[in-house]
Amino acid sequence: MGWDPAAYGAAFAEVYDEWYGDQPDIGAAVGVIGRLATRPPGGRLLELGVGTGRLAIPLAAAGWRVVGLDASAEMLKRLAAKQSKVAAVRGDAGVRDDYPIGPFDVVVAAYNFIFNLPDRGAQLTCLAAAAEVSKPSGYLVLEAFVPAASPPVGVISSPGPADDVTIVAEVDATTGVVHGEHRHADGRRREWHVCPATPTELDELAMAAGWQLDHRWETWDGAPFHANDSSTHVSIYRLATWARRTRP
Repeated sequence: MGWDPAAYGAAFAEVYDEWYGDQPDIGAAVGVIGRLATRPPGGRLLELGVGTGRLAIPLAAAGWRVVGLDASAEMLKRLAAKQSKVAAVRGDAGVRDDYPIGPFDVVVAAYNFIFNLPDRGAQLTCLAAAAEVSKPSGYLVLEAFVPAASPPVGVISSPGPADDVTIVAEVDATTGVVHGEHRHADGRRREWHVCPATPTELDELAMAAGWQLDHRWETWDGAPFHANDSSTHVSIYRLATWARRTRP
């Protein structure tokens, strides 16, 4: 069986805000995305993998009309409990028919969400669907880590986000897909799945879906991206037809 896109949310929703909700770069992310607006606040924005709303809620507070797509009922229940202005839609970002009706000024897939999709096919579908629901002048924003050039072989472990948690993961040598678990000392396990892609691979997928790279930074605060040593990237894309029309 393949990876269930709702499985991550089912496993992590109850601890997600405690472990990952307080991200220091959220304010910077809201600022970067805000500067993409073609008009003052009030534009439509689609966040893929909205989760509990850690980014979507600040974006809505900044004036965006935010729609959040997520496969997890558990995540969306927690988003709804916050009584935010985010319009939640349950659906799989790797399935075209699950997307809400556009058009959107900006589509955002932050915090490695693109890697949570099970394979390259689902990632391409995601980027193509994002193009279909975007305005001709729309933007796509991807934020993700940069995979190691030589990923470790076999099972690896590292400290988790809580004192009683250990992260255990294994890289598939053929596909590069990482299967992992957050293991609690009391035996509970929270399973996850990551299908990483290099920035170049993401650019190729984006191009196949109709997008063209516009800007890339290392972090939300605008630090320069260095292909040889940056560990993260924030990549801004525009629809290729619009980019060609607006550049000399």
